[in-house]
Amino acid sequence: AGSCSLHLWLSPGATSSAPHCDESHNVLTVLRGLKTVVLLPPSSGADLGALPAWSASPHHCQCSSEDAARHPHAVTVTIDVGDALLIPAGWYHAVSSPAGTVAVNCWWPPALMCRSQQALAMKAFRKNQ
Repeated sequence: AGSCSLHLWLSPGATSSAPHCDESHNVLTVLRGLKTVVLLPPSSGADLGALPAWSASPHHCQCSSEDAARHPHAVTVTIDVGDALLIPAGWYHAVSSPAGTVAVNCWWPPALMCRSQQALAMKAFRKNQ
């Protein structure tokens, strides 16, 4: 229950994800290409049309990535080669990548993140708004 999982993401063509949140914390690092991430705090769920917990896709939203990017609390970040982005558990995000992008991410359960790290993540988000 307290372990991390590492994933490799390859984009043979342009890719994008619908707005969603994850139950685990996530550090996303680009190895080649770039990724554009729209981030929104957990309090944005109702505005994004977050699907209920009993739905087939409980962590996804009914809005488009474009609508999410226009939300007043949205922050758009571009991650270049060598950059890393912390996406705290419960934060909504939509990710897009051009063809040829290679990235890795590590997910780990919230219990493994101390409160000072969460406070730093919140401070960085507020600073970029």
